[in-house]
Amino acid sequence: MEAATRHTTTATDGVRLSYTLVGTGPVRVVFIPGMCTPGAMWAPQVAAFLAGGNVSMCLLDNRGSGLSETPWAHALAWHGGYSTDQLARDCWSVVADAGWGTPPAGIHLVGHSLGGMIAQRAAVQRPAAVASLALLATHDGNAGGAGGWGWPPRLCLPGGVLRAVLAVVVGGAQLVDAVLGLHYTQAFLEELVPDEGGAGG
Repeated sequence: MEAATRHTTTATDGVRLSYTLVGTGPVRVVFIPGMCTPGAMWAPQVAAFLAGGNVSMCLLDNRGSGLSETPWAHALAWHGGYSTDQLARDCWSVVADAGWGTPPAGIHLVGHSLGGMIAQRAAVQRPAAVASLALLATHDGNAGGAGGWGWPPRLCLPGGVLRAVLAVVVGGAQLVDAVLGLHYTQAFLEELVPDEGGAGG
């Protein structure tokens, strides 16, 4: 696999964003992950695309996930720091920093879950820049009106508290373990809850 390079840039509101570039081909693809998930989630797709050749890929860490900054003040004030409109602007900030055209053109956007909502808002913001949309397990994300859907930041809570909260929300410890297993590595969960034996404890 071609070497991946990690980069950082600044969003329109000053938040630090992290992203990874892989490949040097003329076809440009931005992979946008779902909530609380880093861009690294796309590793299997990246490997498959590289095997086909002729592609450059950008793996975005949305604000509040991966190595991107978590702007807590925005979330607490609830003034749009996590709206899909702002997250879409983040996407375009990253594309500009990657040097993918001014203005960008021919960009393929791939989004999963929240990432699909972001991709749609990005396409609305800059329709001429988008060559295609691939929307996976998502919806239009417009529950918050014209500005797009707002979502809370990642939960930085002690592991036991996080599991207790989720147990109430999703209805039982077994479901909690299943949900956490989809979003976090076993090593991360064991670090959060060392006395409970990880997510399965």
